[in-house]
Amino acid sequence: MIGQIELDEFLEQSSPINKWGIDINTINFEDLAQIRGDRTNYMPSIFPKDLTKSLYKDFIFKMAFGVMTKNYNPIPSACALINTILKVVGIKQLLTEETISTLYMPQYATIEEYCENEEIKKESEFEEPEQIKFEMFDEVNKADINKTIDRIIRNTNPDVFLVQKINNRNNQRIMEMQTTSPSDLLFRIIKNQAVTHALSADEGYSIWLLTKPLVEPYKDYPILVVSNSIRSVGHQELGRRAFFQDCTHMGGCAIIIDIFHPKLYKINKELALWAHFILTGENIAKNVAMQRILDMLKMMENQERKVVYKMFNSYAQTILDEREEARIEGLKEGKEQGIEQEKLKTAIKIIKKNYPIEVIMELTELPKSKIEELKSQILSDI
Repeated sequence: MIGQIELDEFLEQSSPINKWGIDINTINFEDLAQIRGDRTNYMPSIFPKDLTKSLYKDFIFKMAFGVMTKNYNPIPSACALINTILKVVGIKQLLTEETISTLYMPQYATIEEYCENEEIKKESEFEEPEQIKFEMFDEVNKADINKTIDRIIRNTNPDVFLVQKINNRNNQRIMEMQTTSPSDLLFRIIKNQAVTHALSADEGYSIWLLTKPLVEPYKDYPILVVSNSIRSVGHQELGRRAFFQDCTHMGGCAIIIDIFHPKLYKINKELALWAHFILTGENIAKNVAMQRILDMLKMMENQERKVVYKMFNSYAQTILDEREEARIEGLKEGKEQGIEQEKLKTAIKIIKKNYPIEVIMELTELPKSKIEELKSQILSDI
């Protein structure tokens, strides 16, 4: 349930997993890559006023792909993006909405409620999530494994956490948005994938979308896959040397995508469109899954938008909003004051001509008490 709302209420109708409204082969991808702007503009501290242009922000990304609210179900859009990525790297285990469990996804009545809940978490002090120990890979009691799984699920909070039921097993499909690129990022990705892999019967996948490239020697590669070794994807199309080829069975892996890479379209056009959408909020190919996200963001009320700014400590945007509201209110008040002044001037002129009070009231729309007050002031000035 979401508050008092049954999930079935908004899960009844399923949208197409991935449907493009135009022929994507007619799109000029080189021009798209040019208009994205510079990487330095995509900083965690800079928050666009238009939420549809903010999908690369961790919090907006979560709401678009990983949080259920009364009027929005993210599963179709999350499946569309993840399936595109899995197909690009040659993984055949695609997601269907029917196999995704909603038990582990955040569920709230409104986006504002979710934002406020996340703010509480952000301000609270939590212990570091307990990591799986190496004993997990030995023969252990099944009940102990289930306890460990529950503990990890409770203590970790990825941007998107889909659990897919395959052969009575809960396999995790995790997706993370990363707007910075610290030197230990690759190590963090590998560690995260180790947990995902162990909790998914060796068939877990974690997807990392980066707006900043990894450090050398992996810098400037659009797609990397980390399993038993690290390998590049699409290097033939880019005319680039391949990384170590992983010839083992790839039951689970981490997939790292530089969504800012200008040559991503040479590897896969659908993935390039998703990258462009996340960076700009533009649904140029009229994709159904993308449009659902845009519609959700546009439905957000002004108050909910302010909650998002507060979450990001985006004081600059909050101040700009308040100034704009004050300006509009000032114009409104000024206009009303101007109208009132005109009424008073008209009333004074008519009073001096000795018109009856009832006539003055009708012509100026002023109350009788105000007209009598003006009349008294005029007589006292004579």
